[in-house]
Amino acid sequence: LIEHNVDLAVYLVARCREAPDFEVVPDEPELSVVCFRHLPEGLEGAALDAYQDRLQVALEASGEAWVSTTKIRGATYLRAGIVNYLSSEADIDRMLDALRRLSAQAALAPRT
Repeated sequence: LIEHNVDLAVYLVARCREAPDFEVVPDEPELSVVCFRHLPEGLEGAALDAYQDRLQVALEASGEAWVSTTKIRGATYLRAGIVNYLSSEADIDRMLDALRRLSAQAALAPRT
């Protein structure tokens, strides 16, 4: 079951690496935790960090998936901890699709 979760983390990393609108760390996960962020055009620095926070809240509010946020080298990332043995590659794909769909909402939200 643990290997299945790590395999899903590897799948999430691969999906993020092949997509031009995501960046991901680490390159090869050893555990079932993946930190990644969505990269909409025109955002960088503090604005990109604030966007990650708003995107996380929008995803949680949608009920479609749940991720937390974390700081890595001063930048905000979404953090997926895959621990449910019932999770699947389809769940990873749905989460990424939801993040893209919610992107417009998060990008337009007031900046705090």
